[in-house]
Amino acid sequence: MSQPTPIPFRHNTIVGRHLGAFFGAVLNPLIRAIYRALQVVYGVVGVHLPNSNATCPVLAYDIDASHPDSRPIYFRGGPAILLLRDACGAVWQVVLLVGSLAMTFSVLFVLGIMIFTVPACYIILLLIRWVQGGAIIHSKPTPNPDGRPHPRFDAEAWMFVNGMCTSKSGLQLIINYLHAHFGRPITGIYNCTYGFWFDLLECIIQRDFSIPTDDIRLGYSELFKRVSCDRIRRVVLMGHSQGGIIISTWVDQLLTDFADDLDKLKKVEIYTFASAANHFSGGPFARIEHFVNTLDFVSRIGKCLVCLTGAIHFAPDYDGIPPRPHGPIPMVRGRFAGRMFKRIGASGHLLLSHYLAPGSSILDDPVVKANSKLKDYEHGRGAA
Repeated sequence: MSQPTPIPFRHNTIVGRHLGAFFGAVLNPLIRAIYRALQVVYGVVGVHLPNSNATCPVLAYDIDASHPDSRPIYFRGGPAILLLRDACGAVWQVVLLVGSLAMTFSVLFVLGIMIFTVPACYIILLLIRWVQGGAIIHSKPTPNPDGRPHPRFDAEAWMFVNGMCTSKSGLQLIINYLHAHFGRPITGIYNCTYGFWFDLLECIIQRDFSIPTDDIRLGYSELFKRVSCDRIRRVVLMGHSQGGIIISTWVDQLLTDFADDLDKLKKVEIYTFASAANHFSGGPFARIEHFVNTLDFVSRIGKCLVCLTGAIHFAPDYDGIPPRPHGPIPMVRGRFAGRMFKRIGASGHLLLSHYLAPGSSILDDPVVKANSKLKDYEHGRGAA
């Protein structure tokens, strides 16, 4: 079947012929260019303009990948056109970009603060320690009214470690009182204070992370000298609150350092008040005693705050009838070695005000009088 012959368009006038030439030469290429542009734009968003696909030719060819094209790869339409094809993905990338930049600058900011803050804090703590002076101080006895010299206890060495938030003058007051009460010179191992918050952190570092601070190292050096000295036949350690943590660490170290000569540890006696330690190792020590008030806040708060738990929480409990002054002392098992003197219903944490205050001293209790070795040393008695 033959195809019909198209009827040619005839221009009736000269003007028509010129207008046709104008549209053919100028507007047709412009229209085609706009059409192609619309094809690109609508192709991006998934809309296709009508096209005579049936008449479009198909070009077929093979590609040899062994000789790739050396021309650079590029994407038609640019990155913006490609991102517009996935609007949700573009928004998500913006969110990720903002979040990643925020986290990066936050980390850099924190690191920058740490770089300057940590050394500054360390320097400040060193200055605080330098201002408070050395770690070793000695008691100053009160002169006798009759002018007689105080007796010498050359065969004994008494040491005391203070608790947290204690100034150096406060330690001097404590060891002077102990000197007057027991009639013996006392060496004070100063547990330097940095304020309540830093002292609390130091307790956690010393006890729960087993990190020896300067106070532990310097004090142990003094203790080691006295335990090693053959001339000294009795070494008495006394500690209050955080001082119990420090003494507990010393005990562990003594058991290690004198593992081959445990006889030297038989002259060591240990007495703690309101100890904040979480354990107390036993061994061949001559004596270990702990004194606590059951309503002492450092011991009681330990049941809800791990970092402040003390002797009452970690020592084995005994809810039996309090023993008679000269009756048998019951035995229980636990991690807190030694004899526990627990004053029921008593409150307060301060050593001189709540444990050794004249008229209400825990050492004046009838059970303590009958069963505590520390009581035997009052007023210079029981010299070695």
